[in-house]
Amino acid sequence: MIRQPTPGKRGRRPISETDNALIEQIRLYLRVNVHHGDIKRLVAAQKGISTRTVEPYIRVAKQRNLQANDRTEGEARADATEYWAKRQLAAENLIRKTNDKIAEIGRLIEAARETADDMTTHAELREAAAQRLGFLLRDQDHHRRVLYQANQDSKESQDRIERILGVHAPQRYAQTDRDGNDLPVSVRQPLTNTVASEMLKEIVDKLRARQEYEQREGKPWTTADLEKYPELR
Repeated sequence: MIRQPTPGKRGRRPISETDNALIEQIRLYLRVNVHHGDIKRLVAAQKGISTRTVEPYIRVAKQRNLQANDRTEGEARADATEYWAKRQLAAENLIRKTNDKIAEIGRLIEAARETADDMTTHAELREAAAQRLGFLLRDQDHHRRVLYQANQDSKESQDRIERILGVHAPQRYAQTDRDGNDLPVSVRQPLTNTVASEMLKEIVDKLRARQEYEQREGKPWTTADLEKYPELR
């Protein structure tokens, strides 16, 4: 059975082959985005150990993944936040477009229903309106499904961002500055939902500015543009 001490730390036993196998297994879980709590429960059940015993191995696995990518944890967190913010922005845009489409289809449905129910209208026109009504209702159902999925994507993105920012219970992360560096304990402040919302708004505004720049200039933004256009930072 795996013992409690953290593997590889100074003054502790060296990492064994068994430890390495477990760490590599956890690295795979992390790469496919398995939640830390799920990893702890899964490994604990497989190895017959406590979930608390698994925690040091998760830390080592995260360090190895970061070293393999040659990036700091702050850089990885910033990239992950930008990814989920971009995904949420895409979902919100789809929600707006789909709502507009559903409203438009609703107006067409009412017009088709009126024609189909109007007994003073020619029979062929009423039949055509009834067929069109059927098509419109199916189209409306399709867009409602799209809207539901877009709302789910937006909620999932918000959940992921809150986890990364450290405001999603029960996980908490160290606060960082704008460059992704951990803040000293002496200057850290408790994060509130308001602060998290402001941080998220700043990220989304930056992404919008970058998208507008790319549409306006017809080319992707580069680091050289950050000095010329501060709003892209």
